[in-house]
Amino acid sequence: MPQLTPFFAVFSVAAVALYWAVPRAWRPGVLALTSTAFLAVLDPVDAGLMIGLVAWTWLARAHPAAGIGALVAVFVALRGLEAGQAIAPLGFGFLACRLVAWLADRDAHAPHGWWALYSYALFWPAVVVGPIHRFPEFVRDQRRQRWDPQLVADGLERVLYGLAKITVLSHWLVGVHLYNAVQLHLAVPRDAGTVLAECGLYGLQLYLSFAGCSDVAIGLGRVLGFRLPENFHWPFLQRNLSAFWESWHATLSLWCRQHVFLPVFSRSRRTIPALVASMLALAGWHELSGRYLAWGVYHAAGLAVLRLYRVHAADRLPELPGPLGQVLATALTVSFVVLGFVFTKNADPTAIAADLRLLGGL
Repeated sequence: MPQLTPFFAVFSVAAVALYWAVPRAWRPGVLALTSTAFLAVLDPVDAGLMIGLVAWTWLARAHPAAGIGALVAVFVALRGLEAGQAIAPLGFGFLACRLVAWLADRDAHAPHGWWALYSYALFWPAVVVGPIHRFPEFVRDQRRQRWDPQLVADGLERVLYGLAKITVLSHWLVGVHLYNAVQLHLAVPRDAGTVLAECGLYGLQLYLSFAGCSDVAIGLGRVLGFRLPENFHWPFLQRNLSAFWESWHATLSLWCRQHVFLPVFSRSRRTIPALVASMLALAGWHELSGRYLAWGVYHAAGLAVLRLYRVHAADRLPELPGPLGQVLATALTVSFVVLGFVFTKNADPTAIAADLRLLGGL
């Protein structure tokens, strides 16, 4: 997690100071240069791979369908190798989504050059951890950019919030104190309650870490004059699974809707196959493995049931009014999501199967 390293702090200060110190016309070049330097220091090989992917995308702009196909093939190849997570470049999933979106919307973009795509795709605050911002908004922010003390102050405050989520809440409170407290009271041998507690802690720590990283990226983007989209909107307070996915990793969910759900739906004219395709794509984006595909199927099934309920039963069944209805709906949604973490918290298929057997005894 580079956001917690001394290098990241020193680099951020230097890159921001340099960006605002140079004349306006030089800033796109400075942004490209600092993004390249950031990646090169983290990992020169990864930097070369990512720059190569951006160059390929630019060369493929006249044939977007072929370019997207090649990007997907590279993505599957890197993710599908046995050591895929080790050889895939840092932030590879986020970069692939940006490049696919740029190619898919190529005809709608205003005329621009190579450096605009390069700066957008490798934008250093968001290149490793997201969110997945869109090219038109990035170019608009860069064109309208000016020094705004209030925006800079808001950005710095957001960075501090993000660092607090990662270090204090995720690592210290959940990762140390809550985990140790729960471990003291877990049943031995393990039972269904143990599995549920582990899933809950895993999901909470995952949320705080990811949301904190997004906060840091969004805050640094604001300091540079860019308004990156929100990525987490209190997902564990949502009252249904659809709203959860609009709030958890929101930019990835939106990307899946635009580039997977809508194309599949336009061809099939059926919602459930489009939902399944979207969730499988989202699962494969994280990791091409049996456990993540099972997690994707699990959430696809939940979304399909929600869709069928809305179409066939929502008008016939009374809805609980007021705060009670909100609490029950939210509790049901959170329970479903937390149970799904049984597939992803362990990499060992044997351990996953053992946990599923314990949960089956509830």
